[in-house]
Amino acid sequence: MQYTTKEERDTLTALMNEMESWLYSDDSGQDNTEILTNKSKALHEFGSEVFKKYNQWDHLNHAIVALQHSVTNITQKYEENNALVSKNGHLFLLASDMEEIKKSVNLYTEKMKEAMTQISSASRLTSPPILADTINTYNTDFNNVQLHFFIN
Repeated sequence: MQYTTKEERDTLTALMNEMESWLYSDDSGQDNTEILTNKSKALHEFGSEVFKKYNQWDHLNHAIVALQHSVTNITQKYEENNALVSKNGHLFLLASDMEEIKKSVNLYTEKMKEAMTQISSASRLTSPPILADTINTYNTDFNNVQLHFFIN
């Protein structure tokens, strides 16, 4: 997966080559922190932007996986409860609780699908259309809703 355009790669390469040439030159300013900082500023700023974009996508991917795990975990517990009710006839959760769990799972599954649709059609050459913080908030909200129904 590419997170940079050809132009960005060319710019980054040129900035790195320029910095490397200066470092291998006989310039006496290399021993001066202020001069070194000024000479490397453009490379640092440009590289930071490239890394920021990559990092946003990476964090987003981890957030999506965490939300998928939460929804899957609660769905399995919901199904286990249904299986126990069918087998034993005992109701471990109230019918109204089961309905709330089902609504919550459906709501957050839908939010996850919407996010995945946005993500799948987005170019990795730009910042993601939705940030990991948003998905992490969905996950926190989902888990808070479920917390009073299931105790691990």
